[in-house]
Amino acid sequence: MAIKEYSFKVSSRAFREVQYFTTFFRHRFQGAFVAAIFALAVVLFILNTAVGVAMSNVMQMCYIVCLISLPLLMFSCEQRTRKYKESGLDNQMRHVALSEDWIKLRLIGSPESEKLGWKQVSSAYELHDRFLLYRGSDNVIFLPKNVMGREGELEMREVLIKKLGRGFHSRLGTFR
Repeated sequence: MAIKEYSFKVSSRAFREVQYFTTFFRHRFQGAFVAAIFALAVVLFILNTAVGVAMSNVMQMCYIVCLISLPLLMFSCEQRTRKYKESGLDNQMRHVALSEDWIKLRLIGSPESEKLGWKQVSSAYELHDRFLLYRGSDNVIFLPKNVMGREGELEMREVLIKKLGRGFHSRLGTFR
């Protein structure tokens, strides 16, 4: 792979989508599991409060924690998005250079850049309109497909499969 270079902005909307993907959909069935647990907690709450089914304090605490967790996770995603937008990062151009051996990241206008080896990327996800490269649980590199062109997209997929193997996941159809 020859060195490929891309420049783009990450809108606050795209940032929000990545936050929700990372929180709820990064692992298969994670979103469905969270929704099922929340629905079960709602049923237990209704049975306990409206119908009068007696439950132990432990059961009550369990469904209360489950009822609170989903809104807190969503609030966290929204809070990170708000901070991202307020910081002005949604208007800054990013520059990403990719080679067979490394990824180089830089905010345009910033003298500092970061160079990573492919071994530092723990996993990657291909969505309908972007690639997401994870360096950790929440540290993500965003690569929109619209700046790559079809040939660049195919080449990127091949490199990710070669470099990450089982760490590369296709989630085509997710988020659009």
